[in-house]
Amino acid sequence: MIGHSTDTEKLALLGVRAWNNNQYIITACSYHQAVDWQYEEHTLYANCESDDLAMITLAVAQKDNNGQWQLSAKPYQEKFSQTFNEQKINQSSFAINSIIDDNKTIGTLDRIDTANYQLNDSTKAFGIRFKTFAGFSGGGISSQAMTLFAVINGQLTPILTAPTYYFEYLAGSWNDDGTRQHHIEQSEHILILSKQKTKGFYDIIYKEKGKAKSANIIYRWNDKLLEYQSK
Repeated sequence: MIGHSTDTEKLALLGVRAWNNNQYIITACSYHQAVDWQYEEHTLYANCESDDLAMITLAVAQKDNNGQWQLSAKPYQEKFSQTFNEQKINQSSFAINSIIDDNKTIGTLDRIDTANYQLNDSTKAFGIRFKTFAGFSGGGISSQAMTLFAVINGQLTPILTAPTYYFEYLAGSWNDDGTRQHHIEQSEHILILSKQKTKGFYDIIYKEKGKAKSANIIYRWNDKLLEYQSK
């Protein structure tokens, strides 16, 4: 139904989440090779984060009167090659800033965000949150981002990507008693729908949670690119 190969040996993740007006969000993940569940790190397949990732598919569907699944819109599909391609990674809807260098990496799918992102009377969005993590001696750094998806002109479309969470826990100097100092840094950002509209869509306010005087970013709808932009 959602365009994945019928070779189920390559399919490692399939989730269904109730959403809007009896619709469901379907997520599917497949790989270039058959999944090896005997592999020591087989959880990488279940978490949709193996280097052999071939495709991620998101779809919105509902059941008809006979209980059969019917697509509500054309699914969103993103394919991944087996070789590193920096340009394609930067263009990915699941790209997140790498912790270990200045490049971007493909984040691990974390969860579906079904908060009430009602963009206008007829358009509602949901979020896909994804994350990355790097461990260091005595600590680690994790970060999360989210991409909003909405049905635009009959197709499920990514419309906005923004960082949402950052946590840093790094070891510092040793104390005389043998304990160790640690540096902790944490920030969380949220998306809030404004009362103002641009081109028929509510503006989206990006702000740091818990800080009333934080420097907010306003995202406005671009009716030519069919996405939200901050400029």
